[in-house]
Amino acid sequence: MLPVGIARNLVRSFRGTMLVASGVGAASALIGLFVSNAANTAPSGTIVLVVSSLFVISDGVRRARVISAQRELEEPQHA
Repeated sequence: MLPVGIARNLVRSFRGTMLVASGVGAASALIGLFVSNAANTAPSGTIVLVVSSLFVISDGVRRARVISAQRELEEPQHA
């Protein structure tokens, strides 16, 4: 669920969403496994923390894009 949510925050097309979601899922699993090994924690919980953190970051990026787009629309156009 979360990798698709991350992908939807970053890309607009269906194909892009599937590709990014696959990459995010694989990267989250690898990063989570490495971190869990280094921190001596449960791998499953660590993977969930990694992917959840990435979702929060991607949501911040999406919100920044929306605010930026709104500001551009509000600026007066000079000819």
